[in-house]
Amino acid sequence: MKILSIRDEANSVVFEVSLDKKVQNEILDREILNAAKNLKVPGYRPGKMPFDVAKKSVDIRKCFDKAVLKIKDRAEDWIVEQKEFLDQIEKIYDFGVCDFQINKKYENKQLFVDDFVFDFHFPTYQKFSIKDIKDFDISGLNKTVTDKLLNDEINKFLEQNKNLVPVERKSKLNDMLTIDFKGFMNDKLFDGGTASNYELLLGSKKFVDNFEEQLVDLKAGDKKTVNVTFPKDYHVKEMQNQKAKFEVLVKAVYEVEIPKLDDKFIKSLDNSEFKDVDSFKKYFKKLLQDNIDKNLNEQILQKVGAQLIEQVPSSYNYYPPSLIQSLSDSLIDNVILNSVGKLMPLDEFLKLANGNQKVDDNVKKNFVSQYMFYAINTIKIRMVAKLYVEKYKITLTDSELQDGLKEYNNKISEKLPKKEFEKEKLVIEKPLESTWLKRELLSTKLIEFIKDDILKRIK
Repeated sequence: MKILSIRDEANSVVFEVSLDKKVQNEILDREILNAAKNLKVPGYRPGKMPFDVAKKSVDIRKCFDKAVLKIKDRAEDWIVEQKEFLDQIEKIYDFGVCDFQINKKYENKQLFVDDFVFDFHFPTYQKFSIKDIKDFDISGLNKTVTDKLLNDEINKFLEQNKNLVPVERKSKLNDMLTIDFKGFMNDKLFDGGTASNYELLLGSKKFVDNFEEQLVDLKAGDKKTVNVTFPKDYHVKEMQNQKAKFEVLVKAVYEVEIPKLDDKFIKSLDNSEFKDVDSFKKYFKKLLQDNIDKNLNEQILQKVGAQLIEQVPSSYNYYPPSLIQSLSDSLIDNVILNSVGKLMPLDEFLKLANGNQKVDDNVKKNFVSQYMFYAINTIKIRMVAKLYVEKYKITLTDSELQDGLKEYNNKISEKLPKKEFEKEKLVIEKPLESTWLKRELLSTKLIEFIKDDILKRIK
């Protein structure tokens, strides 16, 4: 193998690599022999037949396809060890996966017959404008309980302690209804569109379109056909922008009474921690402060992550499938490892999580789709994080790098058997592993940098 050239494209750096037909055929021959190992051919023991017989007996197309993948893996493993690759590594986003195709000049040649040149596309970091850290939105974040936060949370508490008074009049907005309903699309019941004794607050906007407004002016016992259109961004793709009708039976109408915050209400709660409005507010304020102390860090991380993601231009949509798949698999492996303490096939994990009951294909599909989405967001966060690391000149000391290496290896040693740990542990002397670790540690340091700035600004 030989790197013939390196060229920059809009979203990747491309390595043009030559591979002669001799190496190609060595790989193909191995696949043919592997495929023939368990074949039963009259006159020969399994795995002992001559190569010419094996070649005629196997599914040669499958062997070709497997050989092409082996060529990719072998060439990719070789490329990332070359000096030419290491010279480009700072601009390459992920060196664990790449897209692979035959060089256009060789499209008319025949694989395994002719010498070939392949293009290996490694995704690169992108440049775009980012906002200043001081402009990060901090709304909704508090490190102490403000008067506004206290009053808002008390109002929510009062709402939770509302009284429902049955009435015989017609319904109006802000009433609570108990209803049965069945939903139809194209005159067929759809999944999730049926419920009995459902409590719905009119005006809460829990239901799509103007569903709730159509239930105004109805009494207990009334029936109504409600027509709606699902929004174009509805979370179930097949239902987006689709018309539906619901057959609704109103079983009860309630007027909602929100209690007044006074000593009488406080005493009705029968809690020894408070006896009047003043002591209740002090108690409630302490609960809120304890909650802030416990959850503020996670709230900041979520806020920062969302704002990093939203800075990636909508025009940027280059997310190589191989990279998304690799990241998604890694995220799923982490979930499995953290949940059961060892790696296992996804089907086995989902079955275990479902009480040892097999899950249907849709459950698996939705689970994988969720982590594909997380993978794309991971790419976005890392893209933007690198720009911030450069902008604010965030660096690592040697001791921070060594501490990070030790912490990472300690974590995986606790979760993996010794043999697996020896394969998975990071070695700082290896350029690829060192680069990956530095990026992870710099991203962590960046998040702490942003978090410290936010903590200075919130009340």
